[in-house]
Amino acid sequence: MVERKLLQIIGGVTVGALVVVAIVVPCVLLIPEDEPAVEPTTEPTEPPSGDDRPTYTFDDLMGNDYGYSSLYPTWDKTDTTNTHFITRNSAGDIVKRAYTKPDTDVDTLITGTDDLKTSSYAVSADNQFIYYRRNAKQVWRHSYTADFAIYRMSGGAGERVDDKIVGFPMDGMIHHLEWSPTGHALAIVYGWNLWVVKDLEAATPSLYQVTDDGEQNKIYNAIPDWVYEEEMIGSNNVLHWSPDSEQIAFLRTDDTNTPIVEFSMYNEAQYPETVRIAYPKAGTSNPTVTLHAYNLGDDSIKEITIPTWPDTSANPNAILREYYFSRFTWLDENTCMPTWTDRPQTYSVGTACVRDTTSLEWTCTYIEPSTESVTNGWVGSFGPFDIVWMDANTHFTIYARANDVDPTDGRWQIAKVSWSSSSKTWLTKTNFDIVGLYWYDAVNDYLYFEAAAPLPRHRNVYRVKSSAVNDEAPECMSCPLNKDYVDRCGWITTRFNLDGSVAIMNCRGYREPMTAYYTISGGVWSDKATVLYDNQELVDKAAAIKWPRKIYGTFNSTKYSEKPLNYEMYVPADFDNSGNTKYPLLIEVYAGPEFQTVTDVWTRGWSSTHMVSDKNVVVASVDGRNSAFEGYKFMRQAYKQLGQHEPEDQTDFAAWLASQPYIDETLVGLWGWSYGGYTTTHTLGYDAGNTFKCGIAVAPLADWRFYDSMYAERYMGRPQDNDDAYTKASMITAHDLNNFKNVEYTLIHGTADDNVHFQSAAEMEKALVEADVDFDTFFYADQAHSINAGNANKHIYRQLTSRMSHCLERCGTPYPGGC
Repeated sequence: MVERKLLQIIGGVTVGALVVVAIVVPCVLLIPEDEPAVEPTTEPTEPPSGDDRPTYTFDDLMGNDYGYSSLYPTWDKTDTTNTHFITRNSAGDIVKRAYTKPDTDVDTLITGTDDLKTSSYAVSADNQFIYYRRNAKQVWRHSYTADFAIYRMSGGAGERVDDKIVGFPMDGMIHHLEWSPTGHALAIVYGWNLWVVKDLEAATPSLYQVTDDGEQNKIYNAIPDWVYEEEMIGSNNVLHWSPDSEQIAFLRTDDTNTPIVEFSMYNEAQYPETVRIAYPKAGTSNPTVTLHAYNLGDDSIKEITIPTWPDTSANPNAILREYYFSRFTWLDENTCMPTWTDRPQTYSVGTACVRDTTSLEWTCTYIEPSTESVTNGWVGSFGPFDIVWMDANTHFTIYARANDVDPTDGRWQIAKVSWSSSSKTWLTKTNFDIVGLYWYDAVNDYLYFEAAAPLPRHRNVYRVKSSAVNDEAPECMSCPLNKDYVDRCGWITTRFNLDGSVAIMNCRGYREPMTAYYTISGGVWSDKATVLYDNQELVDKAAAIKWPRKIYGTFNSTKYSEKPLNYEMYVPADFDNSGNTKYPLLIEVYAGPEFQTVTDVWTRGWSSTHMVSDKNVVVASVDGRNSAFEGYKFMRQAYKQLGQHEPEDQTDFAAWLASQPYIDETLVGLWGWSYGGYTTTHTLGYDAGNTFKCGIAVAPLADWRFYDSMYAERYMGRPQDNDDAYTKASMITAHDLNNFKNVEYTLIHGTADDNVHFQSAAEMEKALVEADVDFDTFFYADQAHSINAGNANKHIYRQLTSRMSHCLERCGTPYPGGC
């Protein structure tokens, strides 16, 4: 849904490019605090005397003065030393650099020009060509249309070649370009069709059209339609080059029978434009998909069929007729593995697909160990997990594994699946969740993976032998970093180089981020990591500001007794918990299924930094039922009953925290965006003003019947099968709307939200008006779900600041200018 990934709202600053290195990111410093076992200590702390440091202002939030460097290298595939990556320098040149000196140019591939310096780019695998993406226009969350300029990198400014390709699109409507993994063939998606350029080195390169039936809201070739992009693929394309660059596997999505959503774009025209999107809502007709492989050698297209596999619903002997494409991976040019799920997403299967080298036809086989079946939840995490190949007959993946004591509970663990013997072996049996696979070192027999460990709020790199069975304590390779750099490397994102001899570690917090690397030889890691970026300048700048302190803890809920709930709390730099100072409390909430709020991640969020530092409030979040990485029984509490536990957990936590001596229990606010806005609204309706004084909901979903089938049905089933739960999950029908008369409620929404449609705000507004409830509402014309086009991002955060500051008695008026 709705911010399905782990996103931090950081004042609207978005950094994006096709090639990303040495990023400077806005951030916020969190002063370390001892972690309490159950609740914040009530022993008095003496606030610093005479602290006249400035606060973190609204202008600071909107600016870029507090940045840091990190390294996410795009490795040079032509480099036999596996030490260089490709990036762009400050002059706009595309250059090579060594990871050991990531700010020093080693070689220049092409010099920058004024009109290309701000364009995204990608270099071909052989470093002979480059394309620049220009004038990109956002379509949905990941998709765009744009112009592309292609250059031969022959020294200096290079030689432009796209204007030599007969028929190359020049109208700004290209959806996607992608280089082949070897050489410099180019896949193009234009007009919802797949095209290729095979001979860029020719005097007049040719453009070949692979498909010809593409049409908006009807047929999508090699790019996803709306629901696949948002809920399953998480990308702007569904094409996969084979390792030898001789084939392209692509998805064809048929939306012919998918219902259409329409809304207006105003755009200062005399008549509004009507936007139409094929959008399957819960219980309605879904798109149908087929998978194909295009052969560049003979221009043939072969279908990679889904085999007949059993329906695990009411009739176990029936044939499954509705399914979703989920994942795809090549082993070699003749072997691949697509993964599919049924429509309820309680069953998934990875199919073994082999190509006949003579006929070039594909045959796909159902292999039982490559399936996952769940009876009281859903498979994977927002879909099945990806796989990593061990050899031609064996792959690794992640499945939910029941624990020995309680078969209804368990963790995500690594399974080794053998095609030849049709068997599955569990490599791991840990007490933490494994969340992703990196790569397999076949020479030294190590599978590297990422885990939410040693605590759920952490991320670290581990490894395990392929011969392991039920390994309860796999080796943590990155854990020493957090011992050497206390509280800076609790959450690590890792990038291995092409031969696995280097691991770049980007430590993302919870204190000041930093970047280091390990060298690896024969499976042996260097004793110590070498620091690339210590970001000392940030440390010094942050020390001059009243940055928040961060406290982690656990809370014993009165609504859920099986385990304590994890929370995090941001407090002012001069925080006094003795009770001599009473602070307003602001709860920031998301609470969607599979989400996690409590993390060891650096942040400069609006509430957690600006409101804490400048408005002197306490901001807190709790991971209630539905949250991930604490065992799937806890996560699946939400199954088929969204909206029912979230308000209980948020209210219980807020009431408990408000009872602490340092909180003013009369000044408690709540806010959230997307699913967080949905939870905010539900919580206010549930609480009826007993705990919360006010709440702000941005882009909330009113009713799951209004949302897309892939997300809504994953957690709720179809409305026709679970009608009562849908009614209880609706913001409009779940609670007595008269309860909103006891709180200050603000509803904010963009009119062009393609994700959570403006319909939700309109229906909620109608219901509140009919119930004679006074409330505050604010709409943003032509703004999508993120409300960040033009000046809208700055504007909405100013509204949030003024309205919440008024509620928490930090200014005299709820409108900008009074604070």
